[in-house]
Amino acid sequence: MNINIKEIYLGKEVAEQEKSDLHKYFITTRPYRNAKDEHKRKLFYVAHRGAGKSALFSQLTHDYSEKKSNIIIQIKPTEYSYETFQKLQHGFYDAKATYSIAWEYTLYIQMFRDICLYFEQNKNVRANRDNISILNKYLLDNKFKNAETKLEIFLQFLSKIDISKLNVKFNNVEIEGGYGSNNSADLLKILNLSDLKRPINALKTVLQSNPIYIFIDELDTGWNNTKEAKNFISGLISATLKINSLQNVSAFLSLRHDMFNNLSEVFNDAEKIRGQIEFIKWDVDQLKGLICERIKDNEEVQKLYKLNGHLSYNEILGLVFEDGAFEYLVENTLHRPREIINFSNSAIEKYSDTYQSRYLFEKRIDKETIDIAAETFCQNRFNDFCAEYNYEYPNIRDLLINFEGAKAVNNKNDFLSILEDGVILFSDGHTENIWINSYMNNPEKLMIKLFEIGFLKISVSNLNDFFAYYERRPLNYKNVKYVRVNNVFARALNCTRMPKI
Repeated sequence: MNINIKEIYLGKEVAEQEKSDLHKYFITTRPYRNAKDEHKRKLFYVAHRGAGKSALFSQLTHDYSEKKSNIIIQIKPTEYSYETFQKLQHGFYDAKATYSIAWEYTLYIQMFRDICLYFEQNKNVRANRDNISILNKYLLDNKFKNAETKLEIFLQFLSKIDISKLNVKFNNVEIEGGYGSNNSADLLKILNLSDLKRPINALKTVLQSNPIYIFIDELDTGWNNTKEAKNFISGLISATLKINSLQNVSAFLSLRHDMFNNLSEVFNDAEKIRGQIEFIKWDVDQLKGLICERIKDNEEVQKLYKLNGHLSYNEILGLVFEDGAFEYLVENTLHRPREIINFSNSAIEKYSDTYQSRYLFEKRIDKETIDIAAETFCQNRFNDFCAEYNYEYPNIRDLLINFEGAKAVNNKNDFLSILEDGVILFSDGHTENIWINSYMNNPEKLMIKLFEIGFLKISVSNLNDFFAYYERRPLNYKNVKYVRVNNVFARALNCTRMPKI
């Protein structure tokens, strides 16, 4: 079986850019199956950027939208992101409990708005019109009907709490601040969401016939791991837990993996949170399935299906890649779907540039072609990686480029020595970057962080057993013997003595 590889297109790597096509080749995974099962469904979907959180939410949105009575609420990244909040002028005390209540209020208002919009667009639905009137009246009375952003609602609630006049306890948590009138009774009415009791009762009645599915995605935009950032996002997490307890409300919230790790220390009930987490990870076989489903969507492969019937994933992959070539490609990534799609499309382009004739029977993408594509892909991936973590670790690129031309593989002690020198050079050139201070006398702590964000692989046994964060973690980092720059970054930084895969 042969196809014209030049005509193969694997789609866009960003899920938001292919909403109309994604469902055609979406690959079923355990997180997806669990999300569709109300008994196994989790609230938090944790993964690194590009690991498929948005694709999962997009597919679930597609599925739940097929039932016309369902109401879908999609929170755009820029509307709730910490970056947006940080840019606003405010003087709010960063008490987690205050943020939690403000988020709970905001999510209720968002549900009121979307329910009213649904009934405005479906005038033939006559049930619950009295309850819709209650919700609509509340929105109009409080000028929320046409609020431009979700943060506008959030900030309006916070503005009712003056940060300087009163200390109170709410749900056993002390909140510094007070109500402008200096009246603790008025403040407690706000914190108890007393004015929402009637519309919430109306909401609960509507939910019996119109379930709500809330998707909150990409909250990591602008994340910098400060105390305020943690309280801002952990407050949203606490509020989402409460909202999710309503019957017929299902909330889905995505978080970047390292961001979730940083937030863990501020959770009041870690056990409760842990039971609500779905970690999204990919192995080579799953990534193979991801690419095969996209290859199948091409016209020439569809023709082969009609002629030959069912084709296995190995047969499909063999139409485009030489034996072992796809696995070689995967080993030069961080095992994230977005990377795999981008790299595979780049390999197809390089193949097309190399071979001019229309059909080259039995000639498929090999490791040599992947090496050519890797020159640009790895450099771009390094730049994206630095940009991804630049909010939390400003100028991290200037630290990582110290590895340019260095050995890709080192024993732990040699690596820590190199890292320590790099930290000193970085701190001398970036005195304003206070994040580096916590690593000044503890290079092993920085090594662990670089492993957790994917820059490094480690080994606790020998040079043939390196593993990355997405594969497993050591029981004790003190047992690490060897450290290696991950292949994709070793290529970008032209590291020396990089072992062949």
